[in-house]
Amino acid sequence: MNIGDNRSPLGTPAALTSVAKAPAARERRRHDRLALARACKLRAQRDLRYQPARTRDISAGGALLELDSPRPLAEGQSIAIAIDFAGRSLLTQQQVVEAKVVRAGPVLNRRQTVAVAFREAIAMPGVAAVA
Repeated sequence: MNIGDNRSPLGTPAALTSVAKAPAARERRRHDRLALARACKLRAQRDLRYQPARTRDISAGGALLELDSPRPLAEGQSIAIAIDFAGRSLLTQQQVVEAKVVRAGPVLNRRQTVAVAFREAIAMPGVAAVA
């Protein structure tokens, strides 16, 4: 590659490289994602108790969660999760949905960030008014 040559390190013209990547990135998500912090609780299948967590962003198909976890979650792990969309401190069994951990970050200072995909798309009551 010459200085001033508008090519990527692989020898492909840079304009073609960026154009080729853009559609794939857009097609990856099925649902619009919103930056939204909401209290939630989750339980891994191996655990008997729910643990508190917080959403960082969410869509009808999944969420990015931050949790205070002495037992970290792993990619591929199944969990049950209930998200507080209405500002209530009590979350009921009817609000619980099944999800799968699709990405799990490292535990830093007892905190872990995980991305989850819901088994089925969820309704997000009141989110449009808040977001």
